[in-house]
Amino acid sequence: MGIFSYLKDVNARHEKPQEKTALDAVLDLEAKVIAQYKMRDQTRTDSSEQNDAYCKLLRYTQEKIMSIKITQEVLQKYINVRDNSEEDSEAIIRGMYSAALLEIICTTQPEKAILIDGKGKTFNYLFYHVKNASNVLVQNFKGNEILFSAGSYNGRIQNMICNNIMGNYLLQNIGRSKGRVKHITAIHIFGNEMLADIASVNGTAKYITAISVKGDTALAYLAGLNGEVEYVAAMNVEGKGIFESPGLNCGGVKHLIRGNDLDLQQKQILSRIEKIVESMSGLSSEEQKKAHDEIARLQTEIFAGEEK
Repeated sequence: MGIFSYLKDVNARHEKPQEKTALDAVLDLEAKVIAQYKMRDQTRTDSSEQNDAYCKLLRYTQEKIMSIKITQEVLQKYINVRDNSEEDSEAIIRGMYSAALLEIICTTQPEKAILIDGKGKTFNYLFYHVKNASNVLVQNFKGNEILFSAGSYNGRIQNMICNNIMGNYLLQNIGRSKGRVKHITAIHIFGNEMLADIASVNGTAKYITAISVKGDTALAYLAGLNGEVEYVAAMNVEGKGIFESPGLNCGGVKHLIRGNDLDLQQKQILSRIEKIVESMSGLSSEEQKKAHDEIARLQTEIFAGEEK
């Protein structure tokens, strides 16, 4: 054996194994989560059973990932390397897992704002059934049932923005069953049944804003079954069946203004909200949080004269 071969063998024996990154840990845990839950066909259960499954998955994820700090950057990298274009049970579980990661960040780092950019990729069921989240901007995705049932079943969602999303059932069923959602904004959204069935079954929603939304049955069936939606402002919403049947079965929508109902000042405020959202990508987390707060303030300003 030559001297160089000998030195090579010595160096190889003394090399330290490469430490796993937070992303490696997240991907490893994803495989365990899917193995744990894939035997249960989530595509054949109703919303309440899916909520129960999500709660169990969330607890499992929290227990297994306690030693790893999950940040927005880690979550963004996870989304970047994952494809979720199918619509099967495994895709639903992966969507729930993404929701669990988001919820862990929001609850352990409440001072942070979170921006997740899909850059045009498809991710069905993204943040599916996330129960508690605040100061989140989700943008540039394709996919169905993104943020479906967010904040439902005693959940809480505040300052949630969706921008440039293409797919059906976005933000559908949010705030259901005693859930509470506040300051929800959707801009440049394309697909059917988006923002539909909000705050049904004793849920509550306050300040829903929709700008440039195209698709059938958008913002339909709001506040059904004893639900309550207080303020909805919509500009440039197009499609069949939009705003259909609000407040069915003892529910109620307190203020809904749209289209020709908007005065010049209200339109200007909505345009201002749109510009703030479109400028948020280049901001720091602290600046994003301030932008969320400013959008919330503007949403209340839209209805300043409605109470008189």
